[in-house]
Amino acid sequence: MGVLKYLHLVTVEPACLLFTWAIFMQGPATQQLLIQKVCNSLYNQTICQNLNTFPVAEDHVQTVSSHWVFYFTASMAIPGMVSALFISSWSDIIGRKLPMLIPSFGATLGLTVLVVSSLYMHLPYQLILVAGFLLGCAGGFGTFNVMSVSYISDITDEEQRTKRIGILHAMIFVGGTIGLLTGGILKVKIGFTAVYVTCLSLHFLLILYVAIRVKESLRRKNDDLENSAVSNETKRRLCAGLCRLSNAKRAVVVTFRKREDNKRKHLLILIVINFLVMLCIAGQMDLIVLYTQHRPLHWPASILGAYLAFGNVLQSLALLVVFPIYVRCTTPKTRLHDVTVAQIGFLFASIGFTLISLASTTWMMFCASLTSLVAPMPIVILPSLRSKLVDHNELGAMFAITASLEPLFGMCGSMLFNNLYPVTLSFSPGFSFVVMAIVIFIPVLLLQIVGMDMRRGTAYKYTQIAASELEDLTTGDHSEEIDMTGNHVTQNGID
Repeated sequence: MGVLKYLHLVTVEPACLLFTWAIFMQGPATQQLLIQKVCNSLYNQTICQNLNTFPVAEDHVQTVSSHWVFYFTASMAIPGMVSALFISSWSDIIGRKLPMLIPSFGATLGLTVLVVSSLYMHLPYQLILVAGFLLGCAGGFGTFNVMSVSYISDITDEEQRTKRIGILHAMIFVGGTIGLLTGGILKVKIGFTAVYVTCLSLHFLLILYVAIRVKESLRRKNDDLENSAVSNETKRRLCAGLCRLSNAKRAVVVTFRKREDNKRKHLLILIVINFLVMLCIAGQMDLIVLYTQHRPLHWPASILGAYLAFGNVLQSLALLVVFPIYVRCTTPKTRLHDVTVAQIGFLFASIGFTLISLASTTWMMFCASLTSLVAPMPIVILPSLRSKLVDHNELGAMFAITASLEPLFGMCGSMLFNNLYPVTLSFSPGFSFVVMAIVIFIPVLLLQIVGMDMRRGTAYKYTQIAASELEDLTTGDHSEEIDMTGNHVTQNGID
């Protein structure tokens, strides 16, 4: 009964788990499919089945594959930039539920193309660009993530928000862990097609769950859509608003509007930090398969999946165990400031990239993953800070900029590192990760600017994270929450 009492508080978290489960299965599999198709187009089966014994051929395949991984990323990022800007801003009008489903609709189309490509290996590897375009047109993970965070922001107050966003992001790592493990096993035991069919099934489950279980968070703005007396013309007009240029304009205005207490400056700094983070995330995602399949590691898909899953497990532990224990074992007077915690997280991320660049054995790579116990801290802190810098009715527009720019940032990172990797491959395969270590350290310096404002007291009121809410994760204190319909919920029921 104790667990059932809090089930009504579960909203978009299972959907987030399903989406990340699918995307973390699809990503590595697509890169490995691309490598195999590139090799088949350049060499015979004898060489491709024993590629690690032909160093020249291996370097050639890695170089060509690296370029096409970038093209695939660009095919998702360019349409994703436009669609995310419109979809996220539109959600302030239409509500969060329908926009949350759009990325899964696009994913089903893109995955169908990948199923066909994996069934017929003789088809050109350039076909993956079609799949990438379909995935990008629907907004992709960036739009889904923004809709999820906006949904949580709608149904929580500022004191509860950071905890709920932390739990939401923990679902990303849990889903990612499951996806990487199951994806690697399915690819080895059955093949690429099984991976993509499973991803399709997960998106169908997500669509059903959101349609049946998730209630609209912007109820007051969306009541007219559910009113049977409203004409179909009114509904069509609201839905047609998705394509209005005013959505994009509003997102830009909200981002650059002058605000008190240096809020605009801090918002822009956080966007720049997000850009630097996405550079490194895109670079790591694009190169980790190539890097670990290159000599001296030569990892099969099973070890790669275990390594990526191990990193995701550690990041989940960081959000659900390490951070709450830290809060519980400290007092408000001894506890580090939120910005300082984020800076420490970025420092550990930089150390992790450095260790990866030096790794020559499997155990060294797994040791580098241990930094993931601290590195995810900014993931919880920074989105919560951004949500507190704007008014409640500006959340969708503000996150629209983030959702729109993330594909661009990712494409820039993919372009940078997929071109840098082949150039440095002959003398230092890990050099790209050294560059990532430098880039991810820059936010430490940028956050110092925000921290200085806080110490002067100009921004503390809206950036202070309520430590007590994180302590709830370990004490189980849910004396007051807000359910999916926006009602305050106590241990005795709904107020």
